[in-house]
Amino acid sequence: MEVKNKVIIVTGGSSGIGLATAKLLAKKGASVVITSRYKDDIEKVAKDISGAFAVVADMTKPTDIKNLVKKTMNKFGRIDAIINNAGQPAQGNIENFPIDEYRKNIELNLFGPTLLMQQVIPIMRKQGGGSIVNIGSGTTKMALPGVGVYSSGKSALHQLSMVARKELEPDNINVTIIHPYLTATNFGRDRHAPKTDDSTWQSRPGVPPADPPEKVAGVIFEALQNGNEEISLVPVR
Repeated sequence: MEVKNKVIIVTGGSSGIGLATAKLLAKKGASVVITSRYKDDIEKVAKDISGAFAVVADMTKPTDIKNLVKKTMNKFGRIDAIINNAGQPAQGNIENFPIDEYRKNIELNLFGPTLLMQQVIPIMRKQGGGSIVNIGSGTTKMALPGVGVYSSGKSALHQLSMVARKELEPDNINVTIIHPYLTATNFGRDRHAPKTDDSTWQSRPGVPPADPPEKVAGVIFEALQNGNEEISLVPVR
């Protein structure tokens, strides 16, 4: 899909991967809709991106997701692609992880993307096609102590994406799952559950340095153009 003149929703667009993606897509000529639950952040970002349309939305709330789609359609009359980027990390051993916090993490990392997909699929089908890019995690490619809760939700998103790709292929709706590696963002500022210690896998000897968010944004752009099924940024060791 060529992104020029296309309407693309980027969730979690106020910082990190989402912000880098929104900037790149706008530079390539897309009409970008950026979302965040942080009103001040998203409004500031929208002023810095030419033509960006900001919508405050908590991606765990079905009413906010429906409102996001409604506002986008009212403004542009179409939705050509979505980037399901909004998410939160979670750190803690499975044995002691609070189950209520687990539910909150799943609601954002799995149910949020699913709900947005459910809202836009009928629109894309009516338009004759579209593209869905879901942001997974490199942790799903490894068995890392302390991130089981987070990686389990992202693993479910991976499987959901693979099945959706098959189901939606007849409607010319492409679905891609991307697994970023460790990325240099403020992703952990709203981490679910307290951090247990500083000996995380990211800081262990021999772990390659974090990728800049612009690298992931470039991969997302590639996925929109080429319709890749799955892309992993995890270094081959």
